[in-house]
Amino acid sequence: MVGISLLEELKKSQNGRRFLRGTILDSKKITIDNTKYYLVRYYGYNSL
Repeated sequence: MVGISLLEELKKSQNGRRFLRGTILDSKKITIDNTKYYLVRYYGYNSL
């Protein structure tokens, strides 16, 4: 399953390009009201 998610800035403690919902394919950093977000396209195991 491929999904798109808007995340707050990822913690640097996360190793590599993996996060809760699966493996990140690509991401784009955007800023909304001085808060950094990543628009992330990912391949995931489960849909939350």
